[in-house]
Amino acid sequence: MNRTLKTTTVYLVFLLAGGITLLLGMVCPFYFRGIAPRLVEKAGESTQQVEDLATELTGFGRISPVFEFSYAVDGLSMQDRLYQLARENPTYYFSGGSAPYVEEIIRRLDLKEADYTKPTTVVELFTPRRHRDYIADFLSRSRNLNVQDILETRQLKGTVILSPVSEPSGTPTDIAILTIALLIQAEETPRKFAAELANLARGAMQGSTQAIEQMEQVYLATLTLSKRLQWVSLSELMRIIDSSEALIRTAALFRQFPSQRSLLYTTLLLHRNPAAVFEFVERYGDEALVDLKEAVTYGDGALTLLFQRKLPIYRPNAWNHSFDTLQQALLDTSLYRITIDNPRLTAVMKLLLLFTAGLCFIILLRLAVNGTRSNYRGWVASFLANMGNIAIAVAFAISVWLSLEPEFLKQEDSRPDPIQLRIATANPFENLKSDVMNQMHIDQVTLLILGLFFILQIAIYAYSRVRLQEIKKLEIAPEIKLRLIDNEDNLFDSGLYVGLGGTVASLIMLALNIVEASLMAAYASTLFGIIFVAVLKIFNVRPYRNQLIMEIKVDAPVHRQASLKLK
Repeated sequence: MNRTLKTTTVYLVFLLAGGITLLLGMVCPFYFRGIAPRLVEKAGESTQQVEDLATELTGFGRISPVFEFSYAVDGLSMQDRLYQLARENPTYYFSGGSAPYVEEIIRRLDLKEADYTKPTTVVELFTPRRHRDYIADFLSRSRNLNVQDILETRQLKGTVILSPVSEPSGTPTDIAILTIALLIQAEETPRKFAAELANLARGAMQGSTQAIEQMEQVYLATLTLSKRLQWVSLSELMRIIDSSEALIRTAALFRQFPSQRSLLYTTLLLHRNPAAVFEFVERYGDEALVDLKEAVTYGDGALTLLFQRKLPIYRPNAWNHSFDTLQQALLDTSLYRITIDNPRLTAVMKLLLLFTAGLCFIILLRLAVNGTRSNYRGWVASFLANMGNIAIAVAFAISVWLSLEPEFLKQEDSRPDPIQLRIATANPFENLKSDVMNQMHIDQVTLLILGLFFILQIAIYAYSRVRLQEIKKLEIAPEIKLRLIDNEDNLFDSGLYVGLGGTVASLIMLALNIVEASLMAAYASTLFGIIFVAVLKIFNVRPYRNQLIMEIKVDAPVHRQASLKLK
């Protein structure tokens, strides 16, 4: 009775230990191809929120950016306050908020709200010739030398896309020049950026082809933004743009995702690091916008985490979505700081927990089969058995991890720069390659699958060696040992069965597009099985069988002589 209780207790200990470590490993807030949603939410706490920025801008009377925020973030209830400010200050209808230079121009032009049916963008405000003439006359009296350098480009010739201002179709160019000059005059651009634009303008007027091309790109980018934003919204955006390259990339982003203008605008103003936004969106494309939509509601800290890790938000499957509550409980502890500050340590913790769970379960299974007493005789058998347990535990940890992140088995999309023009040309030598050869390449997913198949073969080899060692230690006749070895042929051939099964399963998953790996991984499964079974049978089983056969032949004459004497 005591022995049964002891055995049951051992079973329960390993079962509970395996279950607890498995649960902790699964809810550990780390993923290799993404960031835990709860971690993103937690990172946004105690950082600047969209509401805080909206309140700050509203306090300065800059209301058009806040309208952009309200289109991007749900639940931003400031509409009444904004409309009240617009009614109290009619010029806000044209400028988008408090902007002394533009408001004075609007008063001098005697613009009436009834003349327009919607808020006026910069392009709409600057399109009438009368407006541009007045703005140009106003800026011509500026003492800012950078402004004067920009205005000089109204005489610029040699542009490729935009027409010179002097031609009838030069209105867009004139709007872009006046917009940049007025932004610099109103000190809405960083001084370093203003100086760069002035240097480009001087180089263009001196006939530099490179400067003309760059200046034309700047004007095109300015038109792109001016067509979509009011003056105050544009000026707030220009305050965080520190180079002509950043301006061009910002405009390209707005052109590429026109329906997500408000989300991109809100993200740029909240995080104030355009380069990080460009890199993230260009890396993940449309998926990045979904993540930005979620992260921007949590605050600047959430955006910072996304851009630092350069990973999207992890989208859990339906079956493990219930772990979010447990994950939130873990993040309320000191584990949060470890996860934020040291993601590599968190990854090691997660894999160790999953490995420990697998080790507990395989030990429990072997105890259930063999009992609590060890049947391994000798250190070699014990070593091989432990190696097999470790290999199975590693395979278990990898399998659980892949079930949590099936996206890891899909290749990352290579997204070209949206600004670049790529022309595909046919290569006659490429046509000589077969489709199969095109898929024979090694990548991260292929290496992972190869490693999983290799570990399984190691485990099978180790258990086969353990069984062979057990037969060697038995104190029985050689004939019986030989028959026991023959009886274990299926075990010794199991590496082939697993290898073939891995190949068939891999080909099926490749055909169904479940995984995106090389065909090499599928073929290597069978190859591993052949190699390991060959090594086992040729170098381990065959020599011992020869030894047993020789022992049987040596003992046979002795048995015959003994039988003759008895007769």
